[in-house]
Amino acid sequence: IVQSDTFNIGRVTDRDKLVRLTIKELSSFEQEAWSALGANLLTACIWVMTQWESSAVVSSFAPELEPDPPTFPIYPYIIQDGGTMMFAPPGSGKSYLLQTMAITTSIGKSPFWQQEQAPVVYINLERSQRSVERRDFSVRRGLGIDGPSGVRYVHGRGKSLDAIKSSVAKFVEKNPNAVVMLDSLSRAGLGSLTDDVVANRFIDMMNNFGTWIAIGHPPRADSDHLYGSQMFDAGFDIGIKVSSERKENLLGVALRITKANDIPPVPLKILVFKFADDGIGLENIGLADHNLFPSLAVEKKVTQIETLINYVQEVGSVST
Repeated sequence: IVQSDTFNIGRVTDRDKLVRLTIKELSSFEQEAWSALGANLLTACIWVMTQWESSAVVSSFAPELEPDPPTFPIYPYIIQDGGTMMFAPPGSGKSYLLQTMAITTSIGKSPFWQQEQAPVVYINLERSQRSVERRDFSVRRGLGIDGPSGVRYVHGRGKSLDAIKSSVAKFVEKNPNAVVMLDSLSRAGLGSLTDDVVANRFIDMMNNFGTWIAIGHPPRADSDHLYGSQMFDAGFDIGIKVSSERKENLLGVALRITKANDIPPVPLKILVFKFADDGIGLENIGLADHNLFPSLAVEKKVTQIETLINYVQEVGSVST
């Protein structure tokens, strides 16, 4: 590749830029050949656009055919060929929960939900590689798994989702039934989350992967909704509000479905994460009786003070 760029083939200036930049790097013989191509570039671009537009086919379904029911890598939280957004304030246990989902999906077994095995690629935009590796070990220990998790990780701390999407797309191409898990929307680096264009771009990017689940955050003053444009809500199929409560070395994490396409109403589920005394993370992960964390069994808005306390407990300390 002599020159490369991202350009709009519908714009004359973009096509001209491509030709001019490339010709600078070629020999005189190559320039002559490229100039001939450049003269026909408009025709080629029009052909490409026409083919793209004609690829949308008008079709209908035969009434006698009964459609297959939807399938779920994790029922009812992750739907095949659909998207899920899971949101909660910082320090609510979302990342532990997402890695638990990743590992149970990768091995195809779980005591918490109906589980189907599928390859998993976990996009880490939040933490260092070492931190995620420690959590993988911690979750495996909490689940009683001795061997490797089988989860494939893409570490992109400090990078945008745009920068690593090609690596994820290659994995999905080789593993068509793969589940893509993203931590998190807030670090995607696509622009302001309140912008409708950014929201649509994010949803389109994730939908191109196939089956996906991503972590998000609510507004500071309202824990019941995902922060950002309403186009996020329009774009995903399943919404999960996560809330948490701590009791000594126990963290109760409740999953409450707020939006569900293609599934009936689902009861609240509460997981309990028991942290070990050795500082390495989790000792056990299990299902919690609603009596253990009564405040999670009812709708409860999280105040800003509670959000701050949860965050400090999660990270250990904060600087002012």
